[in-house]
Amino acid sequence: MEAVVRLIDVRKYFPAGAGILGFGRKYARAVDGVSLDVYGGEVLALVGESGSGKSTLGKIVAGLLEPDGGKVLYRGEDLFRILGRRDVRHKIQAVFQNPDSSLNPRLTVFDTLSEAIKARNPKLGNSHLLEEIVKLLKVMGLSEDHLVKYPGELSGGEKQRIAIARALAVEPEILVADEIVSSVDVSVRAHILNLLMDLKEMYKLTMIFITHDMGLVWAVADRIAIMYTGKIVEEGPVEEVFKDPLHPYTKMLLTSSPSAKLVGAYVDEKFKARGEPPSPIDPPKGCKFVTRCPIATKECWTQEPPLKPVSANRKAACLKI
Repeated sequence: MEAVVRLIDVRKYFPAGAGILGFGRKYARAVDGVSLDVYGGEVLALVGESGSGKSTLGKIVAGLLEPDGGKVLYRGEDLFRILGRRDVRHKIQAVFQNPDSSLNPRLTVFDTLSEAIKARNPKLGNSHLLEEIVKLLKVMGLSEDHLVKYPGELSGGEKQRIAIARALAVEPEILVADEIVSSVDVSVRAHILNLLMDLKEMYKLTMIFITHDMGLVWAVADRIAIMYTGKIVEEGPVEEVFKDPLHPYTKMLLTSSPSAKLVGAYVDEKFKARGEPPSPIDPPKGCKFVTRCPIATKECWTQEPPLKPVSANRKAACLKI
């Protein structure tokens, strides 16, 4: 299967203090050498705790943050060399957690969506423009009454639907969905997730679904990549990872997730959540999970395990595998 997006040793570091007189500057390693393939038509879940680097990686894939090292290839070409091309810029779109920060409060729904559609087709006439916007609203489960409304007049779920509609208005190939249901009411989440899956089929989307909720992963994703302190520690098909996780961190996430337990996922109380992730500025020398791992040995403190193939479709980074 062909990779639509390929990440090769991608790194993104953020300055975290200049040190004394500018010397000894430290950096937070938000993304620290990630290699990952995203295949056409799949939903890849990118999962990890807060601070794991998953949102930073999503912004890199969307072309919103340029990496400090490594490469991001879109259909074999360096993404950050071809982003200036309109046909590429529109192909990867992102929807974020909080629509309040991504929607302009001074623009009506009509203005927001018309900007996006005109970016794709600047010569579109007004009558056809209105027709496309109304059609898009109906797909999103909204009505023509929403055309004249401002974001402040919409509910949280309606705002997120408009944010999704704006992303789809340019007819993307890849959608990066970053915690898109975490800011809406629980009663609305299922409706938006179902809508997202319908849109995936309707628009033939490839999707990167970023979340910390393992239950949502089971509901929507085909494949999963687990991130910890800026690195991928496990990767594989969702069902296989849920039933037989390989990395201790994956086991901790599943054991600690009530929603994952409901679908019969792996549970082992030995891997119950403990401690906090290490600082991205000064992580452990060996395995980054060593400070929280119940099966760590001396070598785990000194040797950093590489992400390696374990079977035809699974990878893991653990010295115990």
